[in-house]
Amino acid sequence: MDFIWNNPPVNQTKGDYRNGQKGAIVELFMWPHTDIAKECEIIGKMGYMGVKLFPAQEQVFSYETFNNDLNPWYFAYQPVSYRLQGRMGSRNALREAISTCRSHGVRVYADAVLNHMTGG
Repeated sequence: MDFIWNNPPVNQTKGDYRNGQKGAIVELFMWPHTDIAKECEIIGKMGYMGVKLFPAQEQVFSYETFNNDLNPWYFAYQPVSYRLQGRMGSRNALREAISTCRSHGVRVYADAVLNHMTGG
């Protein structure tokens, strides 16, 4: 799999130090990738260093309620594959969000759930 998507480098902004490792990030909990791409320009202008994305892999999905909730938020932390097609959008939408954010000087951090698929 190609996880290196040849995105443009993130340029340092005024006030950055130690290669940009200073500043706040925004956690965009349960935001679809397409919405993140739309917000990155303003997030960058507000001075945030990065955004944290919800897990992007394919997750448990139900058509019936569970404890009176249809697909509660914690289902997104139950991966069923490593395919980048989940509740938040497609692989291409993820790629577009990352590229858009980086073009506005916003780093992207992934919330990944890898060890939930190991079995005994």
